[in-house]
Amino acid sequence: MNRPSARTSNLLGPLGAARAVGAWKGSAPAEQDFQLTGCAVEAKTTGTALPQRLHIASERQLDSRGVHRLIVFQLSVDVRDGGGMTLPQLVNNLRADMSE
Repeated sequence: MNRPSARTSNLLGPLGAARAVGAWKGSAPAEQDFQLTGCAVEAKTTGTALPQRLHIASERQLDSRGVHRLIVFQLSVDVRDGGGMTLPQLVNNLRADMSE
């Protein structure tokens, strides 16, 4: 099983794993991927060559009503067969680590 790396810990920064996992909405009926008090984060990844384009499934993903700050977090990745993990897998791994 893939485990979160030191690099993942750096991405979590001062937010910490517990707060990040608690803010994760995933496929739940929510407009953005992460929702915190006054702040929402819409995470986008792309593994395409230049020019990179983000896919916005709905204009509501970019709707900032009801939050003080809306952050669009874009991450370029190197896509390889059989490597890495998805964001839902990462969240599930963090949950498992916290329950141990």
